[in-house]
Amino acid sequence: MNKRIAFSISTVAAAGAGLYALRRQVIARALALPPVTTDVTVERGVPISMPDGTLLVADHYRPKSSAPLPTILIRTPYDRTGFAGIVRGFVPQRFAERGYHVIVQDVRGCFDSEGEFEPYFHEAGDGNATINWIVAQPWSDGAVGMWGPSYLGFVQWAAVSAENPHLKAIFPIITRSQLGGLSEHGFELDLIMRWVLLLDTMHNDRLPAWERLARQAWPARQNKLLGPAFDHLPLHEAASVALDQPPAFYQKWVENGNIDNDYWQKVDFRHAVPNAPPAHFVGGWYDFFITDLLDDYAMQRDAGLNPFLTVGPWPHAGTESQMQVLDQALHWFDAHLRGQPDVLRSYAVRIHVMGADEWIDLDVWPPSAEDHYLYLRGKGLYSGGLLTEEMPGQNESPDRYVYDPHEPTPNVGGPLISLDAGARDNRELEARHDVLTYTTEPLLAPFELIGTARLVLYVRTSAVSTDFFGRICDVHPDGRSLNICDGLFRYQPERGERQPDGSVRLVFELSATAHCFLPGHCIRLQVSSGAHPRLARNLGTGESFIYGTRMVVQHQTVYHDADHPAALILPRTHLLP
Repeated sequence: MNKRIAFSISTVAAAGAGLYALRRQVIARALALPPVTTDVTVERGVPISMPDGTLLVADHYRPKSSAPLPTILIRTPYDRTGFAGIVRGFVPQRFAERGYHVIVQDVRGCFDSEGEFEPYFHEAGDGNATINWIVAQPWSDGAVGMWGPSYLGFVQWAAVSAENPHLKAIFPIITRSQLGGLSEHGFELDLIMRWVLLLDTMHNDRLPAWERLARQAWPARQNKLLGPAFDHLPLHEAASVALDQPPAFYQKWVENGNIDNDYWQKVDFRHAVPNAPPAHFVGGWYDFFITDLLDDYAMQRDAGLNPFLTVGPWPHAGTESQMQVLDQALHWFDAHLRGQPDVLRSYAVRIHVMGADEWIDLDVWPPSAEDHYLYLRGKGLYSGGLLTEEMPGQNESPDRYVYDPHEPTPNVGGPLISLDAGARDNRELEARHDVLTYTTEPLLAPFELIGTARLVLYVRTSAVSTDFFGRICDVHPDGRSLNICDGLFRYQPERGERQPDGSVRLVFELSATAHCFLPGHCIRLQVSSGAHPRLARNLGTGESFIYGTRMVVQHQTVYHDADHPAALILPRTHLLP
């Protein structure tokens, strides 16, 4: 028996050793990467001096070569060596073993790098200085590319704004060129508070390892810690409720308001997008940056450039958006840092069509589509109203609901920074008294929704200010109602088109998507007045939602008749085989 056990252990050990020896080939095949070309050494803790004398620390992944080679720069606030740096360590190794020098740097004020971390404000100068340091090294051939998701993508746009001629290509993932400020659709409470918690956790050495891991990866733990902050008013104190020592930048953010404020203009790099080096944009249909990423892509298209675009069924959190396009990143850098354009794919745009679970190639986004109108109607086969191609009649009664910000309509799934993001069953949400639903009859043929849907509502409200939230769901034959895309309109007296009878016509876009509703499924529209805490509740008073504390109940009326043809307008395509 002992010999058998020993033999088994030896066999497993030998197999493990064999797999370890072949790990690079196994990874390359699993991710469809080009062959490995070189061994790699890693130099840790390389200091790089900024013009003001501040030292930023980096790791250098160095391919074994005597000839100068191109470099890929990755700049992160998430600890280049810690838990959040796992992917950062995996990806640099993949680039380096294919002949690229890779510099992975902690941004100013984070972990080993000196200085104070004020999000966004030093990234242009520090990124530019780091590129200049790279090209001055004897191992550099003078060509630099940048890669990374989220904040690691934003720093690419910051560096682009410096117009450094050595920055030859970028690969921004689930990000946008302007990260700061408050949107016209309100305060992204969940995103901001969860991000502040993640940063605090990463820098808090007093926490046990298991607690740090839970706070970074487990939504239930995050929700418990942030629950009091989500419920607290006024919002400018929310970070103090969640954290013992809230970051100084949070107060600056809430004090400086929307993105047109002078404070935010300093870190708004949208002006640099039309003149950027070649960019391959990567987005996710369940990422909260998808609209802005597509706007950045469109700016480059309008400027006569030829950007690439890949969009998958991905949320913001997780690594799918990075791993599934790693081969495309290598091809992008091979083309633009090494002069090998033949490695690029034939089509500039590749998108995943959810529902059908198909990838399709396009010349440009968005594809040509026909506007398909689905009108809101009265009661249908379901407990709510009906969506139909037929216009409503004269005598259809409006729908009414009450939105109470003391007990705000909750958010379910969608574009979140946590692992709760994505498609979730909305049936419990749809059963609430403050959510209206309108549903088609079961489809007889596939329906492709690819592009940006629009919602036309005719409403009346008792409040000075209120929100109207629209969401499209795919209702499966078993009853599950899975969210596809959504959007919010913040109504104020100066917004919307006043009608002769006193109602107001609202027209607003939902987030872009690509989804095929299959035969037997139904298309459902939700209408409500909140998605808390993803978007901070509208208090209904017209006062500042940052400093306000008084809330009023909001009585909402949604009209759908011949004089008020409320409709969901879907961009319908016929692209799938």
